[in-house]
Amino acid sequence: MDYENAPAEYAAGRGFGRVAQSMSDRVEVASLGCWLRAIGEGRDARLRLGIGIDGEELFLTEAEAANARAEAANARANSAEAEVARLRALLAGRG
Repeated sequence: MDYENAPAEYAAGRGFGRVAQSMSDRVEVASLGCWLRAIGEGRDARLRLGIGIDGEELFLTEAEAANARAEAANARANSAEAEVARLRALLAGRG
């Protein structure tokens, strides 16, 4: 049954009901304090949580968060290695 043509009873008692309709890729869900966003198209479409004022930033998945942590750790390690190299060069210039 297509929701557009369904009787009002169709969603009654199920905990969900349409409160807004939009052709946008996102809709604000005030009760959750975030946005529901459609990402991708066709069979690749996924529902993601958007955060921030307009829902522009996506709430990271577990895998994305792990990647972000790994990238941050690598950046810190690279920065530390560069600082060690800088200090070694400075010390070598003094000797």
